[in-house]
Amino acid sequence: MHLTLFVPDLLWPDHDHRQAFEFDQASQLARFLSLAAHTATPFSQTDSWESVLAQTFGLGDRASPLGALRLLGESDEITDNQAYGRTLLCADPVSLDFIQQSLVLSSLDATQLSFDDASRLIASLNEEFSGEGSFFTGSSPAHWYFAPKDAVGELPNLAACSRLLGRRIDADESRQVLGQDGLRWLNRIQMCLNDHPVNEERQMNGLTTINSVWPWGAGLLDANTACETPPFDWAVGNSALLRGLCMLTGTTHTPQINTSSSGLLLDTSLATAIAQDDMASWQKAVNTLILTHIAPALSALVSGELDSLTIIAPDAYQTHQWTLASNHKNLRPSLIQRLLGQTHKHAELATLVRSW
Repeated sequence: MHLTLFVPDLLWPDHDHRQAFEFDQASQLARFLSLAAHTATPFSQTDSWESVLAQTFGLGDRASPLGALRLLGESDEITDNQAYGRTLLCADPVSLDFIQQSLVLSSLDATQLSFDDASRLIASLNEEFSGEGSFFTGSSPAHWYFAPKDAVGELPNLAACSRLLGRRIDADESRQVLGQDGLRWLNRIQMCLNDHPVNEERQMNGLTTINSVWPWGAGLLDANTACETPPFDWAVGNSALLRGLCMLTGTTHTPQINTSSSGLLLDTSLATAIAQDDMASWQKAVNTLILTHIAPALSALVSGELDSLTIIAPDAYQTHQWTLASNHKNLRPSLIQRLLGQTHKHAELATLVRSW
């Protein structure tokens, strides 16, 4: 059995922040990281944990149809065939602010956006883009999509919101990725939304205004979508994209880990805490992850119940991956080593992280 933990933002991004390494289970995490084989793969401009997850499921193309796959995963409330056979783009409602030469991106809490308000905003967008395509929501009022009428032209396509939330974005770099056509597309949307009655009502109620959409995940999902067989039998995690990938690949989406076969667990709670710049929530989430999954997996490696543990941890710039096999010699010190105090001594977490 092989277990893969897919954990965006496993490490707090500011490595000079003292509290980034001062949480209860830091030593347990350091033990795993010091024993495991480590690799780091830099991101391209449009990469995100979503694109890395798709690659982990066997979709080799970096331009995977992430929007269509997320819609497919929302099919409890939407018919499956809406996700297939047409080009789709995630066009999620966001608030964009400029600070000097940077953009600051804030996503919308689905609990603070009603389907009625989303429908009113989308009706205005569809009027503006009449004859060019249509906007619509998924099963969440904060999940918007755009389906172009003519798929010949290029759609704007940035990295997913998840990579950029709570971080400053280089405005010039984003403009370069968008190109002139993409910028014009976004400008039309922003002009349509800026003075919209829904936003005036939101301002009066102290809610974040929706002044733009964030375009990502463009692509076409059909029977020819290239996909290898993923290296696991089941997956756990509350994510529409994960459910869509499971449906595409025939992987069982289950509410809990199956200890009799290989699988993947997705945990986005650390990424959510970092997007909100909430150190206390991040520490709580990383402690829970270690106590609930990493520590038991280390024990299972020692006993031979688990063959290997892999942690995949994308951040804003790269993807870290660590793999530890059950035959690693330092997992099981001999009796003599224990008596002589020669068990494996790992470096502190801060020292390890700063060495990469």
